[in-house]
Amino acid sequence: MQGRIIKAISGFYYVEYEERIYECKAKGVFRKNEITPLVGDFVEFEELKNDKGNVISIFNRKNELVRPPIANIDLAIIVAAIKNPDISLLFIDKQIAFLESIGITPIICINKIDIDNSNDVERIYKNIGYEVINTCAKNGTGVEELKAKLKDKVSVFIGNSGVGKSSLTNKIIGNSIMEEGNLSKIERGKQTTRHVELIKLEENTYIADSPGFSSFEIIPENLEGYFVEFSEYIKDCRYRGCNHVLEEECGIKYAVRDGKIEKSRYENYCMLKNSKKN
Repeated sequence: MQGRIIKAISGFYYVEYEERIYECKAKGVFRKNEITPLVGDFVEFEELKNDKGNVISIFNRKNELVRPPIANIDLAIIVAAIKNPDISLLFIDKQIAFLESIGITPIICINKIDIDNSNDVERIYKNIGYEVINTCAKNGTGVEELKAKLKDKVSVFIGNSGVGKSSLTNKIIGNSIMEEGNLSKIERGKQTTRHVELIKLEENTYIADSPGFSSFEIIPENLEGYFVEFSEYIKDCRYRGCNHVLEEECGIKYAVRDGKIEKSRYENYCMLKNSKKN
């Protein structure tokens, strides 16, 4: 039998298979090989009595995170707020670079647009090719548009304290539950938990509930490769191995000068590159 781990607590792995949940233990071979099953893993398991089972093997992961400990993420929603707190483009660029490095698609969500709907974020990131969605968790603006992007994907929400990440996810989860008419799942969505769990919105659509997690702090190697708009201009650098920071004859710097690369993106690249060295 093949299923997906949707929750892991104290050595028990809860595997979803055909609308049923099996409480499973991992075979000793995993400990021997120092392999830990993760929420999001697709696994083969054997069924025992009373909806119990044993995880036999783990299928190859397309990506995995250490914090939160989860595998096979399709989509990351980077939530920022117009105000309270103010938008940090450095935060957004740092998250995008990491997500690009591990093959997770980012979507930028600008929340609290009821306060002020004028900002440069949409222009900056849409010009690069990223999706940007404006929302207001308070009145529901943009929530259905955002929810539609989650369909048939496993998604994680990223955002600093106060940006409205929890309000948005609760709104999406609540709307889905009401559509399904399953009140028991509403309570599940409101619980305060300390473990990672996939909350099912509909068939093949999940949000990762990851308490205590707000952002990725890892700056990837080869950073310039994850600022995707740089690739067109690197060929214009005079020196092989140009870091695009101190060098004068640099294709990236020329592109910034000519308005082809957003200045804020380049400045944030330099800040991340320098912090990587320290």
